Formats: sequence, structure tokens, C-alpha cells
Amino acid sequence: MKKKNINITNYITIIALAVVFIVFAIASNRFLLPENLLNIMKQTSLLIIVALGVTIAMAAGQFDLGTGNVVCVGTILSAALMANMGWSMAPAILISILAGVIIGILNAVFTVKVGIPSLITTLAMSNFLQGVASAITKGKSIYGAGIPSKLMDFAAGGIGPISNLTIVGLLFIVGAFLFLNKSVYGRYIYACSGNPTAAKLSGVNVDFWKMMSMILCSTLCAIAGVLLMARLGTGSATAGSGYTMDALSAVFIGMTCIRIGRPNVIGTIVGAFLVAILENGLNMLGVTYYFQDMISGVVMIAAIAITATRTEIKV
Repeated sequence: MKKKNINITNYITIIALAVVFIVFAIASNRFLLPENLLNIMKQTSLLIIVALGVTIAMAAGQFDLGTGNVVCVGTILSAALMANMGWSMAPAILISILAGVIIGILNAVFTVKVGIPSLITTLAMSNFLQGVASAITKGKSIYGAGIPSKLMDFAAGGIGPISNLTIVGLLFIVGAFLFLNKSVYGRYIYACSGNPTAAKLSGVNVDFWKMMSMILCSTLCAIAGVLLMARLGTGSATAGSGYTMDALSAVFIGMTCIRIGRPNVIGTIVGAFLVAILENGLNMLGVTYYFQDMISGVVMIAAIAITATRTEIKV
């Protein structure tokens, strides 16, 4: 029986994650404290939800540079509806998520039907949403008694030591994995970026699934925004500012492992934890924010470079 050769380069990112974890564990005596590890899991859960949306979009060959501002819209809209307008929790959350759906539809129409590259469409949408967020908040944070305490209690609570946000993140991971890897719809989405001409000849509605990938991406970002508002207890125009680059970094890092060159759920999770552990460890070591930004940029460039040597990246 012929032995299957294991290509170690397929797992280099997982090895890098382990090395970074060990380095921070040695460098800081607080890194391995249970509360810190649980906090990393809690904070990463929202990044994972956003990054899963980006994974689905990129699996269909679409880029979304507006995810952070969609998170922001979900955060401030849900806060404004409850704190400023007195809406009850359920309608406010539903409207905030619906806003994400509408943003995704607009992105999809301009990209797929009008023919504007997704990179440009979502960048323009990001600028528009930043203006909307500033107009709603007028530069101030939104908070007040109108935000239900049970919503904030949910974000702060958990089952045993595991936070509710971590559990929610895990549910989204399972859902995204089953959708992309175990359903026919996931195969349709991957076909959109793999060989769209062949997919069309096989009966796949390529335009529809490209649009759906962008709608799902924005919807997941809006959900993350609502959860972020619940965690912070406030809405701010800058609340989601870091999610765009962190989510893209997670996806590109994930494309360097497991399924090389292809956006994949497991790889994205590895990437998200690498991004989160880097941020957490550097904070514990007292590294200034601008050096953190520099390190994050280097990590993202390295991930894109590694991916580009294995496959063609289409923008």
C-alpha cells in the first residue's frame, strides 16, 4: 500500500499559530491565565462571524472592503432604535439585520448586474456607510436606558466559563462549514470563482450565487454589529473600524493552510485566532498601537504573498 505524503507547507500557518501562542505564553506570565484565554475566545467570536462572511464572498470571487462599516451600521442602528427611539429589542435587532441585507443587495446589484468590480463597489459603499454612521451619531456614542439590560446580560453571560458570544460564534462556524462544504449551494458558490463558464454550462446560476455571497457577507456583518452593541452596551461610529482588515487578514491567512489558495472555514478560524492572539499578546507586552498596525500589515502581506505563489488571486 502506497503511503500518502504529507505536505508540511499545507499546515505551516497552524504551526505558526502554535509558535506565536508559545512565544506569548513564555513572554507574558498573564497570557495563559484562564480569564485571558476565555477573553480571547470571546473577542474572536465576533471577528469570526465577520470573517466567515468575507470567506463566503471570496469563495464566490468577490471582495468586500466595507465589512467594518456594515458592522458599525448594525451597532449604531440597533442602539439608536432602542436607546433614542424606544423600540423594543426584537424589532430593533431585526431592522438592523435587515439593513445588512439591503446593503448586501446594493453591493450585489452594482457588482454583478452593473458590472462594477466588487473591490470598488464595496469601498464606495464603505465610505457612504461611514457618512451615514456619523450622521446618525453626530460624532457621539449612543447609549441609554433604552438598551435592554437582558441583551447586555446575554453578551456578558455564558454557560459555565464559556461565554454566550463564544457559543454563538461556534454555531456560526458550524453553519458556515456545513453550508460551504456539505451543501450543493456551497459547491455553487465555489464554482463561481473556480470556473464560472463551466458552472454556467452545468446549469449553475452564477450571477445569483455571486449576489447571494455578497448578501450573506453583509448580513453576517450586521449580526456581528448587533452582538458588538450588546457587548459594549453602546453604539459608536468607530465601533467596527478594525474589522475590515482583521477579517481580510483572517481569510487570507486561512487560504495558506488546509485548502491552499481557496477561502475555507477552518483556515479562516485559524487566521482569526492568529490575528486575535497577536493583538492580545502584543497588548500584554505593552507594544504601542502603531507597531501593532505595522505587524498586522506585515502578517497580511505575507499571507497574500504565500497565497499568490500557490494560486491566482482575482480582484
